[in-house]
Amino acid sequence: MAKDEAEQLRTLASDIRNLLDSTAKIAADEGKSADQRWQGPYATQVRGEITTRKGRLRTIADELDKEATHRKNKEKGKGADAD
Repeated sequence: MAKDEAEQLRTLASDIRNLLDSTAKIAADEGKSADQRWQGPYATQVRGEITTRKGRLRTIADELDKEATHRKNKEKGKGADAD
């Protein structure tokens, strides 16, 4: 059971890491000409906020990965004790 939980946590962590990828790509204006770029008085501030939020989400995802590893190792430990 813990193995399934660990896999679900890893999937959730991956989803969380990728949550703002499309938003960040739009904000980065990759490959756009100067007249098509996202601009305005708050564009830089919003880009910074997106970067900050991505960092926070990455931290949460890393903690979920640690918990998944802990649960997987805990399950392995139970199996060894049962033998």
